[in-house]
Amino acid sequence: MTHPEVRGLRPLCPMLVHLPSNGAWMTQEDMDAFVAAQRAHFAAHGEVSPDQKGPMVQIERYDAAYGFDHAGSRQHDPMASQAARLKSISFLDQYLTI
Repeated sequence: MTHPEVRGLRPLCPMLVHLPSNGAWMTQEDMDAFVAAQRAHFAAHGEVSPDQKGPMVQIERYDAAYGFDHAGSRQHDPMASQAARLKSISFLDQYLTI
């Protein structure tokens, strides 16, 4: 997502993105550029078509370091990790049906 051509791609399915505030592999500028490119595609965080259940791109940001969900790392942040997991479960519940 750091390359300009990649970060501007329009997804073909609903997408959930978790971004840390402190990225080791992506600069804050790269993350902001990705968010801006997606918002340019989908007004107000996601354009909803009649057959969609929610925004095409849901972007969640956490006040945490890159790797906050990796329990074995020094960057592990239990609160951010739990929040991301709950948002992921909610996202999957919204789009996946049995």
